This record gives sequence, C-alpha cells and structure tokens, in this order.
Amino acid sequence: MMIMTNKMGWPSEHTRGYQTANILGCKINAPVDSIDEPIIAIKCTFDFRGQPQLKEYKNLYMDLIDDQNMVVIANQYPTVGLIVLTDLMRDYLSSKIKNKIVVIPEHTCNFEQAVRDREDVTTVGYVGSRQCFDLNFEKVKKVLGKLGLEFKWLVCETDKVTREDVCEFYKSIDIQIAFRTPNKEVRPSIFRNPLKVFNAGSFKIPTVAYPETSYTLCAGTNFLEAIDAPSLVDKCYQLKHDESLLHSLYNHNPRYSSITSSIEHRIYDNLALQTLANS
Repeated sequence: MMIMTNKMGWPSEHTRGYQTANILGCKINAPVDSIDEPIIAIKCTFDFRGQPQLKEYKNLYMDLIDDQNMVVIANQYPTVGLIVLTDLMRDYLSSKIKNKIVVIPEHTCNFEQAVRDREDVTTVGYVGSRQCFDLNFEKVKKVLGKLGLEFKWLVCETDKVTREDVCEFYKSIDIQIAFRTPNKEVRPSIFRNPLKVFNAGSFKIPTVAYPETSYTLCAGTNFLEAIDAPSLVDKCYQLKHDESLLHSLYNHNPRYSSITSSIEHRIYDNLALQTLANS
C-alpha cells in the first residue's frame, strides 16, 4: 500500500499521511509497484490528463478529510474510491455520489496512550486553529481565572506544531473546551471532524463544547454541551467541583475507560484496510 499527499504542508499531510504511514509501515509518496496496489491520496487533486496512469490503478482511493467540495470532487472521479471519517459522513454521501465509500476514522495523537491521573482540576485548554474557536481567548481566560481555573491554548495552524507538542499540551490540562458555531461554515456540519473530542478522551480529559452535529452523533455522551459562553464557563465550573461528573464522562465510553482502547483510533481500521486491499 502507498499513501500519497499533496505536499502542501497542511496538518492533514502529517497526521493522515506521514503519521499513518509510519504506524502501518507503508510507503508514502513513492513509486507504485503495480496497478493493483492500494493507493490512498490525502487531499490530492487528480489530473487524469496529466497523469494518465492514474486511470489504470484499480485500488485508488481519495481521502478528502473534511473538504467542503467533497461531493463535487467525488462526482468528477466516480471510479475512484472515497474514504470518509465517520459513518455519519458515509450515510450523508451515499445518496449523492456513486463512488465506493469506506469509513476509516482518524487516529488520535496519543500514540503513547498516556492518561490524565491528577486528582485536582486546575487547567482548561484549547488546541486547534484560531478560526475554529469563536470566543475571545483573553476574555475566556479572565472569566475562568475568577473561578480558580487557568486557561491556556495551543494554536495549531502550521506543521511547526508537532504531534508531540499536542500531546504535551494535553498532558498539562484537565478540561478541554471547543466552541465552533455553524454560522461561518459553508460545508455541511457533518463534515466536521469529531477527532478533537476523541483526542482529549484518549488522555481521559473531558471536553466542554458547542454541540456540533459530529460531536453529538459520533462522540455521544463523551462531552458536555455548551450553547453559549456562560454555559461553557458553567460546565467547566461543574467539572472542577463535581468529581462524579468528571469521571462519568469518560466512563460512558470504552475509549475513555480503557487505556488500550485508543488503539482503535491510533491506526486505520483493520477491516477498512482489508477492504481496500481486497477491492
């Protein structure tokens, strides 16, 4: 198997591309051995005219992550398989495209399977891009500070922030918050990746977040919903002072309660890989 990336330096090139290839021990951006070899193209634009050999590949799949133009792109290349992140995305797309669809969840950043083991809840954190957090960092810090909670953030917008950086950040917090409202988005809400909740959960860190569709339907009871800034602050306060609530969140789901269960999201799902290889 070979993974192909667009070489644009996007975070997905490193997480979905290089990290996955390293875990699986497969090739990346290398020559193809045969037309039967499974090829996974991460956010790549195909050019059948400029690359006529692509038409001959029997197991070519595109992994568009959360691209807002997914339906358009898939319909341009109906013979190319499509990899999606969730069952929710598959169900949405199945009536809109003719491509073969395979669900492969994105792995968490927590390869080492580290877990939060502190008793006290003192630190709230956000990790991600600025544009995906629809609140003012400094104002949130000030309000949480009055409740005895430190607020810190790690902005990830370039490949300079490594997986190890993200893991070290998670190790330093007790609650994750996320607040991305649907008003600014042009892509379907179900295209949003629920990985953020699972990343924190793999460390046994609860999440307080705006109830995005993918969070609600994919993450289930693994986070507390916050529909506005006051409710977000209130839920953080509850988690600081209610130990039973804190533990109930990650005990609802095996990914939270078992240190070994994060393997499910560490690598591409074995069944999906077998599907690719045998297609």
